[in-house]
Amino acid sequence: MKEYLVYRGEYGSKAVLMTHLGSLTFVDDRTVAERYARVPNQRQYSGLKEPKLITAKVTINRPFINTPDDSFIEFKAIRAHLGPTHAIRIARKFADSIVETDAWVALAKKHRVNTLDEYLALPDATTQKLCMQAYRYFDDPEEVKVLVKHHFDGAIYRGSGESMNCVEYRIFNCDNIMVLAISPVR
Repeated sequence: MKEYLVYRGEYGSKAVLMTHLGSLTFVDDRTVAERYARVPNQRQYSGLKEPKLITAKVTINRPFINTPDDSFIEFKAIRAHLGPTHAIRIARKFADSIVETDAWVALAKKHRVNTLDEYLALPDATTQKLCMQAYRYFDDPEEVKVLVKHHFDGAIYRGSGESMNCVEYRIFNCDNIMVLAISPVR
């Protein structure tokens, strides 16, 4: 069992360990978590009140990925854990995210294809060489349900954007979180 001291920024009078996404995100940097409390990624929410910092210990016993130096999830990991059928399904679902990567640009050029479906139709195509930003996968509630069914309880990877210098910890089950403190953010 591996425990991590982490931080999470939230807002709202009732919000403690709340998310509209597939999993709860924590970071290893207090300042970044405070920024997320004041200016969350979900910009569609107006009237943000009571930003707060949650300090917690989280336990991840069976991470789906453990790549603290890489902000991408590689499809070879998805295939290894979930099998080729899931890997192809997930690749098609997240095609827009895959084709944004440098890895895709090189692969498309090498195979002279324009779309992921064109690539996957090739006789020698494999999902092994595909990747995408990890946060997009772990934001998806349906995909996290699949991971939980396969007995994964979290993920560890390098953040991106605001958290690019942090490790992000995704927690799939609140039982793996011990809140140590909740502090207002000014």
